[in-house]
Amino acid sequence: MPVLRDLTTLLAALCFLPAAPADAQQNDLAKPLRKFDRNGDGRLEGNELRLARQAHNRGGRPAEPNPGRWRDILERLEREFLRRREKDFDTDRNGQLSDQERQQARSVWRKVATEITSLRDDITARYDRNDDGELNDEERNASRAESERRRREIEETIMTSWMTPSPRP
Repeated sequence: MPVLRDLTTLLAALCFLPAAPADAQQNDLAKPLRKFDRNGDGRLEGNELRLARQAHNRGGRPAEPNPGRWRDILERLEREFLRRREKDFDTDRNGQLSDQERQQARSVWRKVATEITSLRDDITARYDRNDDGELNDEERNASRAESERRRREIEETIMTSWMTPSPRP
């Protein structure tokens, strides 16, 4: 992995270039990196540097899943969640979800979706072997069991807290 080490060294050195250097050659070099300088301080540090390195390792391709694709994935997961949990939200036990019950189910789902998004970031960080900020097929297969287990745990935890009545004073 000497190429990756050399690239990381180069990116680390470049993170200390000023955002608007006086030298034109440095300006040409720093310009592509400025888009990663979220706080505008002229340096790439921490998460900014990690994102720049990952973009380079992807060869300029945008990260996957892109926001539109991630939204589609969450919508599919929501449909599956509601199908599995419909009986839990049918509080009047009439076999159908009323508007209020459906609204409650969506509220619970929003909490689950927030946690699943956080889980996606955690799983990507743990299983991304080539450090490109996304999971390829091999990395995704390696992470599948843990992802599913943790997704089910998230759902169970949130559903349990929703179903447990809060203590009244």
